[in-house]
Parts: sequence; C-alpha cells; structure tokens
Amino acid sequence: MQGVLENVRREVACGSGAVVLERIAGKTAVSRVRAASPLRILTPANSGKAAWVFTSTFGGGLVAGDQIALEVGVGAGAMGFVGTQSATKVYRGADAAVSQQTASVRVAGEGLLVWAPDPVVCFAGARYAQRQRFDVAASGGLILVDAFTSGRHACGERWQARELRSSNELFVEGECLLRDVMLLEGAGFGMEAFNCFATIILAGQRLAGHAAELLAWTAAQPVSRGDRLPIGASPLRQGGAIFRAAGPDAQTVMRLIFDRLQFVEELLGECPWRRKW
Repeated sequence: MQGVLENVRREVACGSGAVVLERIAGKTAVSRVRAASPLRILTPANSGKAAWVFTSTFGGGLVAGDQIALEVGVGAGAMGFVGTQSATKVYRGADAAVSQQTASVRVAGEGLLVWAPDPVVCFAGARYAQRQRFDVAASGGLILVDAFTSGRHACGERWQARELRSSNELFVEGECLLRDVMLLEGAGFGMEAFNCFATIILAGQRLAGHAAELLAWTAAQPVSRGDRLPIGASPLRQGGAIFRAAGPDAQTVMRLIFDRLQFVEELLGECPWRRKW
C-alpha cells in the first residue's frame, strides 16, 4: 500500500475530484481536496474522530454525457466517511449518451473508510454507468454501501431507465477478492416487486469481527418466497463479507442497513446518517 497518498492526482480535469485524508496530531484531517465543475466536494466539521466528505453536482443530478471521476486516499491510521448530500439523480438523455461515475479509492494500513452515498435514482430513459475500485491494506477497513432505486416510483415511474451498469472491484493487499458487476436493461428489469436494491461490503481486518457478526445475523433471517425485505450474504476471503438487500422503498432498505451498521458510530465517534435515515 505504499504510495497511497502520492498516487492521488493533484490536478483534476472537468468533472473530476481528489481527496486525501491523513492522520495529523492524533486526528484525521482533509489534507488535500480538489474538484472541478460539475462536481462539488464538501468537508464539514463534526465532533467525531473521522473526516467527513460529501459530494454533489451542480444542477442536482447527472445529465447525459456527464462524467464524474473521484479519487480518494486514506492514509495510515486515518478514518473517513464519504457520502452524498442527497440521492444521485440521473436524468433522461435525448440520445445514446451515458452518464458515468467512476471512483478509485485507496485505504492504507490501519485506515478506515465508510463509503455510503445516498441511492442512485435513474429516471425513465436514463443511461447510467458506474465503476468503483477499492484497494485496501490488510490491516485497514472498508464499509461500502451501494444502492439503487427504481426511479420516481411515486409518480408511477418504476425501473424504466434504458440501461444501468454498475461495477465494484475490491482488492485487499493486492489480492482481488471481488468483482461485482450488475447490468440492468429492458423494461422492468425483472424487479417489479422491489423499488430499492443495495449491496453492502465489509473488508479488512479492522472489520472482520463485525463482518462475522453480520453473517451470523443474516443466516438467522432466511429468505422466504414473497418476502418484501429479503437480505442475503456471502463471506469473502480475508475476513470480509458481501450482503444484498432489497425492499419496497429506499427508506425501508437503508434503515435496515444502517440499523445493522450501528457500530459505525463507535468507530467514527459520530453517526453520519443519524438525521438522514
């Protein structure tokens, strides 16, 4: 994991951003932050032990052809939370142009990152592609929450995006533990029973105990036919785990997830989503 901080670019192109978190004088601080329109990066103060980073875009969402790229480096012993100000809305495009978001994240030894943006909301006719890569030191920790909704289902718009692609890659100490790729295309996506789908990943030695506890809890919640809030899980090598959850709306699914992630408040010193969900 050498070069975690050095590899984060100092110069950013249009739609790109870079953030570096370092442990300085016993606390985590944002030592570097850059963003180019339409990307915005906010770093509000909090009373906990971790640095908080929130991203958003001018215009409140992504239009066809937008390309957002974010790099994040978490230094040795540093702790951070990365989220969004609100749900990422992907608007319908008039042509075949795709709205894209990419992320490259590195977490050094003893570092910890909670990556939990609000769900992505693809409007009818939208094309969206997302690719995220996480490189974590074995002694570090990563919590990833990656969620999508059916769109503006309160208006009768359910899973009507033209295309939705998502890719999450996880490397721990250079070993690829997971390549999770999802492609949804075609009317309904076969998801008519649900309006929100989420993936949760825990990785790194700092979170091995919590991953084991969540795996045990999930095993005691068997999925049955017609279940309106199913959740499943699988272990990953090196003490990690991946979880899936689906439900009738984002509020229900995210509350389920964050109820199970209550230990995050103890780790970070303050809960970043208490007032949101």
